[in-house]
Amino acid sequence: MPEVNTESQRMSNQLIGCYLGIATCYLLKGNFRKSLKFNEMALTIGQQLFVSFPKKRRIQK
Repeated sequence: MPEVNTESQRMSNQLIGCYLGIATCYLLKGNFRKSLKFNEMALTIGQQLFVSFPKKRRIQK
C-alpha cells in the first residue's frame, strides 16, 4: 500500500494554511464576508483531503 502522506497532500495542507491566514487577516480588518469566504474554502479543501487520504487503520494486538 502506498504511503498516504503524498506531495499533493502536503501541498493541500499548505494551501489550507494560506487560506486560514488570509481569513485571519480579513477578520482582523473587520471584513467578515471575505474572512468567511476564505474559511469556507479552507474547510472545503480539508473535507476533500479527508476523503482522498483516509488515515491508516492501526491493527490492534
